[in-house]
Amino acid sequence: MRTLEEFEEFKSQELSEALASLEKRRKSMVTAQIAIISMALFFVVIIFLMAFFQIIPYWLSWLLFIPISVLAGLGFRYFQNTESLEADFKVLVVSEIVSFVNPKTAYDPDDFIIFDIFEESRLFAYQPDHYSGDDMVQGYVGTIPFQFSELDVRHVFGEDKDQRSEIIFKGIFCAATLHISFKTPILILPNKLSKHFGILGEEMQRYNPNLGEFVTIRFPGFNDEFVVYAEDPIQARRELSADLLDIILRFERETQGALSLSFLGNQVFIALDFGRDIFTFDMYTAFTAQHSITSFFKDLVAITSILKNLSQLK
Repeated sequence: MRTLEEFEEFKSQELSEALASLEKRRKSMVTAQIAIISMALFFVVIIFLMAFFQIIPYWLSWLLFIPISVLAGLGFRYFQNTESLEADFKVLVVSEIVSFVNPKTAYDPDDFIIFDIFEESRLFAYQPDHYSGDDMVQGYVGTIPFQFSELDVRHVFGEDKDQRSEIIFKGIFCAATLHISFKTPILILPNKLSKHFGILGEEMQRYNPNLGEFVTIRFPGFNDEFVVYAEDPIQARRELSADLLDIILRFERETQGALSLSFLGNQVFIALDFGRDIFTFDMYTAFTAQHSITSFFKDLVAITSILKNLSQLK
């Protein structure tokens, strides 16, 4: 598995030219934004000074202020549009990182996991009103076929100007086919209620017929982080071996998102909910200092690692 030291060396040797090119464009866009704001402020100050010293009437100063503000806003928004820069960032940087971590993969910045697969996971009970995504990665870890992408899944309320949305899931969603098959469907979800409400939250989580029967897991630290449901709790405890529980706990500690998993037959579904975009960058931070680049590498390594560990289960 690739290490952070290897990635830093790869970034400095293989990505330096692409990052330098992107950084030059980023700087020019930020410089243009600063220039537009500075010019707009300069003209606004001049106009109001002329009005103050009665060189022009006040009504004229306000009349001139409106078009200057509109033009400045349009110019700023034009140079704030990062779609072209983001597209090149994904082609020149993200795709190379994906290949570096696992050469047996293909990356498509515009594709994403279809809704049927997301729904099949049974991790999210509610039907969304909005389902979109991007940054599809698919291939093999060993002989296990997998695919994952970034997803944005939401409820939408209201209409027109009153419309608002509530995030159901926003993060990385992964689906893979294992060599082993689980005899009972198993859902593993974040232990949110117990963390917030203690014993009361734990009791509330015990009764959720839509997910299955509550399963008590006897493994150090696991119940602190997760709650487990299955159609057959006894069979689930047999199949959730100490090795598998340890793999899940280690994966949860290596990532920053809220982790959910489901094991359905020979299919495993993994959802990492970050509540934000993953494969992106900060317009006002130099590309050589982008934290998101290293975070993406770490998440990709973590996903590859858990799939590799799952492929070795017997």
